[in-house]
Amino acid sequence: AGSLAAMTAGGERRVLVWRNELLARGVLTEADADALDADVAASVEDAVAWAETAPDPAPEDALLYTYAEEM
Repeated sequence: AGSLAAMTAGGERRVLVWRNELLARGVLTEADADALDADVAASVEDAVAWAETAPDPAPEDALLYTYAEEM
């Protein structure tokens, strides 16, 4: 396990490599790629807005959905 930054390092570069590959093969157009980028950006913005406005969980729920056995 590592930090989120370590786990996602190079992710943007890999996406760019695949985008360029698909463009070169004619599988994807610039317009389609730009539309996908805009759709992803909007989805991320929506998720962030939802997370920022969601109520904090109740303290008794802090350990829900963990993998550790109760002691």
